Amino acid sequence: MVCDGAKSSCAAKIASAVDAAIMAYTLESANHCFQPGEGLVKENVEDTIRNMGYVGRVGMKDTDVTILNLMIDQQQAD
Repeated sequence: MVCDGAKSSCAAKIASAVDAAIMAYTLESANHCFQPGEGLVKENVEDTIRNMGYVGRVGMKDTDVTILNLMIDQQQAD
């Protein structure tokens, strides 16, 4: 999910986040969890958070520029 600055879609993004939180709680209550090696999940929470931080900090750089260019109608030709 990315923030594109569209105010009217923020409520849908919040609803999706709340739904994900409820699903996570439901899974945890049933003693289910994702295992290390499934996607970005690592052996401990610190390393998993580090992976997510890397995605946000490094992986999303081009995405941020692309979204901003689309929002100001400065699309680059493929």
